[in-house]
Amino acid sequence: MKKATVLMLAVMLVFGVAGLASAGIYTAQPTDPNLQSMGDGRYYTWEIDEWVGAEAIPQEETIVSATLIFHDMWNNYPNELYLNLLDTTTDGWGYDTPYTANEFGDEGLLNHWHNLPSYVTRDLVYEFDAVELGMLEGYYASGIAFGFGIDPDCHFTNSGVTFTVHTAGAPVPEPATMILFGSGLLGLAGVGRRQAKKQ
Repeated sequence: MKKATVLMLAVMLVFGVAGLASAGIYTAQPTDPNLQSMGDGRYYTWEIDEWVGAEAIPQEETIVSATLIFHDMWNNYPNELYLNLLDTTTDGWGYDTPYTANEFGDEGLLNHWHNLPSYVTRDLVYEFDAVELGMLEGYYASGIAFGFGIDPDCHFTNSGVTFTVHTAGAPVPEPATMILFGSGLLGLAGVGRRQAKKQ
């Protein structure tokens, strides 16, 4: 009975204080200069096909958060800005018809900024929720080249756009934990020998 209890505690210790096998931060930035000066009456698409400092997110890593930021965004009034997640796209732009409507519709709509304060510079930040993270995970698992649809219905300018993904790996024991686990097993073996001698 004591052996089983000690062994169970040792296993719980290993997994309770486990670290992460691998984790990463992957950042994508568009190369299309049109996304820094987005004219009204146009829509824009951005394919996420290149990561800064990384070729691809490894299969064993899971996406735990994702953020898209328009840095130093400035706009005039009145204004609308639509952001959609697209399951197929390329880089480029086209004419928004009809004007003042979302060219990409409601499917994949992430956010709709409306009547932002005029002539004010700020970062526009969009954090993905759990459902949207699941969609991103599915795209990666299926090898789908996803991207974003951006439809501004006034003139927006910014100093750059950044899409950042944070990942985490499967839990694995840390070296210190393994030492503790090994010590526990040695102690368990010693208890077993002492009990055998008593008998």
